[in-house]
Amino acid sequence: MQMTCTREEAAALTREGLASIAFATSDLIPPILEGFKRFIQKPEEERRRWSFDYATEGDPDTGYLPRTGQEAPDGTYDDKITFHYRIEELLGRLLYNRVDLSREELEWFDYLHMLSERCIFNAYRLLKHLDDLGCHSDFWLRAHPDRGLHEHMIRLIAYRKPPTDNLGQIARMHRDRGSITFALYESHSGLEFTKLTGEKGGREDEFENPTNWYGVSSLPDQPKVFTGLKGEELLQIPASWHRVMKRDDQPQGILRLSVVFFFHIPGAEVTKPTH
Repeated sequence: MQMTCTREEAAALTREGLASIAFATSDLIPPILEGFKRFIQKPEEERRRWSFDYATEGDPDTGYLPRTGQEAPDGTYDDKITFHYRIEELLGRLLYNRVDLSREELEWFDYLHMLSERCIFNAYRLLKHLDDLGCHSDFWLRAHPDRGLHEHMIRLIAYRKPPTDNLGQIARMHRDRGSITFALYESHSGLEFTKLTGEKGGREDEFENPTNWYGVSSLPDQPKVFTGLKGEELLQIPASWHRVMKRDDQPQGILRLSVVFFFHIPGAEVTKPTH
């Protein structure tokens, strides 16, 4: 199958703010999810040995990210297990801290590494096509795959449905802070986007209106791609508002698994709020 982003896919991103890019993921996602499920089964004390503060901002941002398991004031439910894989970063930290890794865990890292490389390569091709389309100037050179690899990140998320029958948001509406996001996989429906762009202030009724939102599926070998706030500043493609909703096809207590990749372009700092 096609293994690289095309010019037509890049053009769709500039027109719609959301596009599909066809490249192989279905051979890597299953073993990555199996490894994630094994990690989830670890005792909490052991999972916390996999937590690192890469950005030195006081909270873990690499490896395992502990969550509260509580309902937030806006009604979202923060009961999820999140794992961040940074290429050339996490494995070294684990070994340095003398965390014993099994053969299965080392193989899991191999799969995560391969998926990271594919995403980085396709993001690089996407930027080159955007440059050819006149969207920006030479950002693809600044984001060359051999620079800042540890800034790119795979996020694995296991959502638990709250113990209630009410439908609602399990990931509140937001825009990502980074440059480019690949939504690679979701085990249950619930990911939604809106064509509304810009700031939410003074337009709450528009953003709360369910008719302004539409469901999107991250299918195997057809990741969805969109920009975050940094991508909006650098590429002039509006950052996409999105959220995750609880669905009836997610039974009580069943995990909703998702795989997301964040691509980093060195450049402007994000100054806008994400929510």
